[in-house]
Amino acid sequence: MEVLHQERRALELQTVDAAADAYLEDYRAKHRAPAFAECALKHVKRLIGFMVVMQVTPAVLKKYQSDRLNEQASGKTINDEVGVVLRLCGAQGDTIRAELKRTKALRLAQPRGFRLKVSVIAA
Repeated sequence: MEVLHQERRALELQTVDAAADAYLEDYRAKHRAPAFAECALKHVKRLIGFMVVMQVTPAVLKKYQSDRLNEQASGKTINDEVGVVLRLCGAQGDTIRAELKRTKALRLAQPRGFRLKVSVIAA
């Protein structure tokens, strides 16, 4: 039990940048194509990598969403990146996810009518 407490405490004192590096190393070992995680973490590290994992709150993630929207990132991309951040945060991420879900701020809305139309050309 004490070992689990020490591991949790070490994670809490870790920066998001360091936690992202550890997450990416684990992700590469378990997945054949780590491009998704690499791309998502590039933005996470750039915007909130300096923070300690313990400092990540619903307000921080709302600001992250806003910053990424201002960069013209799509809602789905931002939602995926927030999901990665929540997984980085461990048990704290579960609490943050519940709070964001309760306030309906977890997922950004997808724009209506933004579907790719495929036209078939008859030969």
